[in-house]
Amino acid sequence: MKRSSRMTATVLFTIASLAACGVAQPPPAMAGNPGQASSALTIGRTEPHVPSESREDTAPIQLAPEKITRSFHLRMDERQLVPQVLSAYGIRAIVDQTVPSRGIRFDVEDAAFSNALRLVQLATDTFAAPLDAHSVLVLSDTKENRAKYQPLVAKILYFPGITDTELTDMQSIARNLLGVEHATVHLGQGSITVRARESELKALGRIYQELHAGQSEVQIDMHAFEIDHVSQDDAGVILPGSTSAFNLRSEANGVLTGNAALVQEIVSSGEASAGDWQKIIAILAASGALSGTVFNNPFVIFGGGLTESGVEWNTSSANMLLNRSEVKSLNQIQLRVTNSEEATFRLGEQYPVMMGTYSVLSGVAESSAQTTPQVQYVDLGLTLKAKPFIEDSGNVLLHVDLNLDSLAGTSLNGIPVLTNRQYSGVVSVHGGESALLVSAMSKQDSRELTGVPGLSNVPGSGDATNRQDMTDTAELVVLITPHIVRSARQETVSEIAFPGTGE
Repeated sequence: MKRSSRMTATVLFTIASLAACGVAQPPPAMAGNPGQASSALTIGRTEPHVPSESREDTAPIQLAPEKITRSFHLRMDERQLVPQVLSAYGIRAIVDQTVPSRGIRFDVEDAAFSNALRLVQLATDTFAAPLDAHSVLVLSDTKENRAKYQPLVAKILYFPGITDTELTDMQSIARNLLGVEHATVHLGQGSITVRARESELKALGRIYQELHAGQSEVQIDMHAFEIDHVSQDDAGVILPGSTSAFNLRSEANGVLTGNAALVQEIVSSGEASAGDWQKIIAILAASGALSGTVFNNPFVIFGGGLTESGVEWNTSSANMLLNRSEVKSLNQIQLRVTNSEEATFRLGEQYPVMMGTYSVLSGVAESSAQTTPQVQYVDLGLTLKAKPFIEDSGNVLLHVDLNLDSLAGTSLNGIPVLTNRQYSGVVSVHGGESALLVSAMSKQDSRELTGVPGLSNVPGSGDATNRQDMTDTAELVVLITPHIVRSARQETVSEIAFPGTGE
């Protein structure tokens, strides 16, 4: 269904909101022919200049229907429907020949005149041009009919504290956005005379009101925490990796035979008897006479008699180590951003990275070549981009892009390796409330077992194996709190009309 512009908002600025800006009282009615007048808004001037063309337009005719509600259940021709519905409110309708004759069903309950007229126009694709307070001409809703039958209304719009350049921009908005052909700028006076249909003037007033209201602003408080946890456990027993078994009597006889002279001296001195071989070997080991034998290392004896044997017990150790560390780095940021615009905050430094070199020969010999490095500067530190959108409910829809760039501490072909940690997302919170964002950026786990293979799997033998665990985690925690510090003024719009306009 084709529809023309039907914007219903009232135009321009509130008198109450402009009073603080120095709004003067409306100027007296301009001289002119009886019954002819135009409307104007005076801001900061007591005697504004009034362009002559504004005196030539009569005020729009206002219909005076009966203030009642009616219900309709009709099935008839469109040309018959329109007069029957409007006559129920005391309005006579003259239907133009451009309205087609076709059947239509119309069902409405308890409708006032304004709603009934709007529904009839939508259902029949027509519009009504008032002839007087109780008569209308109903025509097919086409561009040609509207241009021919809809009356033009003149209004003078005054803008406080506006430059001539900005005033010209206001004229361009009227002409280019709404197609208003008659918009005259009065430079140096801060006013524009506009002649257009009443619906276009109302739409233009709403646009000017939005421009006058300005943009909302949001203050974003952000706390960024980088938390690093390092945990290291080292507990258990490290058993010998290898051992050897030997016959105790055979090894003892070999040691005594190889050191017969020293054994004779020990027996002669009375320090040990000739048959006490354990004591003799102990004296030899203590005196340093023995080296490289099984008796120089710890050993375990098992068995008895001729089969009494020993097993070497090499070096073993027990570990009980616990290490915990936690590092927190904090960045506190505060941004003030205009609604629907992006703001960027950077904290850090620009680090030079040599990407390559090139040489220029200044002579025949290569030794005379001059080497010049190619350097690129990269941003290190924190980069925050935020773009807020204030919703009608008071919530703030926040697009956040957070980057943490740093040096990894290693290099590749002489070029430093950089680490990048990034968060991108959309957060929606009420103004003044906080949102908590948590992200695990990295995690490293390592485990090392030392001991006899398979022994750690035997129930109750876990302590006989040394176990070393290490965990390194990094987390990013961001606390975001948006505050609406400035709201665009939502003011009731009103017009100041001269007497006789009927407004």
